[in-house]
Amino acid sequence: MKRNIHRRRLTIAEEEIMLILWKRKHALIKDIMEDCTEPRPAYNTVSTVLRVMEKKGFVGHRKVGVFYEFHPLIDKAEYAKKLSKWLIEDYYDNSVADLVAACAENCPKEALTNSIAQIAQIIATKN
Repeated sequence: MKRNIHRRRLTIAEEEIMLILWKRKHALIKDIMEDCTEPRPAYNTVSTVLRVMEKKGFVGHRKVGVFYEFHPLIDKAEYAKKLSKWLIEDYYDNSVADLVAACAENCPKEALTNSIAQIAQIIATKN
């Protein structure tokens, strides 16, 4: 089931959990806690964050015995596309060139050279 997440962004805590769920595909709270960075959040904290994410439409759950197993309801690539759109709109005044320039400043030259060819190919297929 697709959810409308227009303008709904993940908080930093939600993003960490979502990255774990995207990687694992589904997980119990204890599994998520194991994958969290140090200092690891408490069980109740992870549970609360997951419930908020569920209300926002980012995750779902199913009961497995006495536990709940959580899974993403939105694809990582789909969210990344929305996030990049918001980034361009909110931080770069709708200028893709400014975004690319900012990325280029933080990118090793070899990776940048490879990326330029890929970007040119993407642009060519869009027209």
